[in-house]
Amino acid sequence: MLYYFPLHATALSFNFTNIDQKLQNVNITTNPSATIGDRGIEVTPNDNGRDLSSKAGRATYKEPFYLWDEASGNVADFNTNFLFVITQTNTTVAPADGLTFFLVPYDPTPENITPGAAMGLPANASTGKMISPFVAVEFDTFWNYQFDPTGFNGKTHVGININSLNSSAYAVWKSDIRNGLENEAFISYNSSSKKLSVTLRTGRSESALNFTVNLKDCLPSKVAIGFSASTGSNFERHNVRSWTFNSTLQIDEPTQPSPRPSPSPSSNTVTPNPGKKIGENNKKALVVELTVSSFVLVGGLALLGFVLWKKSSRAKQEAEFAIELSMDNDFEAGTMVPGIKTGRQKTATSGNVLSASKACPTVIGNPLMFSDETQPLDDTQTVVEKKYPGGVG
Repeated sequence: MLYYFPLHATALSFNFTNIDQKLQNVNITTNPSATIGDRGIEVTPNDNGRDLSSKAGRATYKEPFYLWDEASGNVADFNTNFLFVITQTNTTVAPADGLTFFLVPYDPTPENITPGAAMGLPANASTGKMISPFVAVEFDTFWNYQFDPTGFNGKTHVGININSLNSSAYAVWKSDIRNGLENEAFISYNSSSKKLSVTLRTGRSESALNFTVNLKDCLPSKVAIGFSASTGSNFERHNVRSWTFNSTLQIDEPTQPSPRPSPSPSSNTVTPNPGKKIGENNKKALVVELTVSSFVLVGGLALLGFVLWKKSSRAKQEAEFAIELSMDNDFEAGTMVPGIKTGRQKTATSGNVLSASKACPTVIGNPLMFSDETQPLDDTQTVVEKKYPGGVG
């Protein structure tokens, strides 16, 4: 009995125009404080009868997104668009802490969903350093002096975060949290230019920013995409109402093997009558049948061998990577760029990891600051210098 391995394309595309409870655990998984209601994803609790402080939640698309192809090295282009509302629940204190759209190594049972300033990302809320790799766009509603932009106290902002709560690029976000005004975000990645771009619209205000980064250096091929949010001593509600995602990368992934039906004796085999000599025509037919069957068998075995080799190659690559943060600010000779602190790969993260030779920025000393209206500043412009006095915001 022969087995064959049908292939399918894994480019990811979906459109949830009105998120409701029907998507719970079918298309979107939530944990631990997040839920899906009739008006969308409640990334943190929205029940007035509950304690809303120090909560963190995450909502993730159920299937993995293949960010890049291990066989060819090709990286996906993608774009996503979503509507969200952040609402202040207590007008006597400032709202906190914010919402993110993230990419993290795929793990069906994620950990390190951190409350407070981390906004549900796998990062230390006091230092801003990563616990495990992530790339995120943050919609930050509470200023933390340890890692948020200098001079932004009292202002909400949007930022691009690479393995750190210290944004690599940021812009003022003219939000209206008190009145729960709807926000629309557009995020795209161009693998040719390696540019991650963000546009955020709130009412008649628009913020735009971008950052150049090779996502292949920062994340494994198989990632999870979704939203995270958190509260601290202060709190707010985080609601995602619609979500569209499209990617371009096509990867052939083997599905589970399916047995072919056994050939019937009348059509695929030669069965001579007992006691009778096989004639020449029947002999020729038998030879042809055996020859064809042999080719089919060899082809099936070759395909099986290719699939197993590809799986073995992927497993080997996944076993070689992880990112370890450098704990000092010294530059390693020839390996570090001024203003950028890099991570060294060491141990596996949830069994889904990168090759060991990659390095990804973790802390940008001088991040790119963009204007808060429509057009980003030139990438070469002098930007705000950050200070890290420590403490908890």
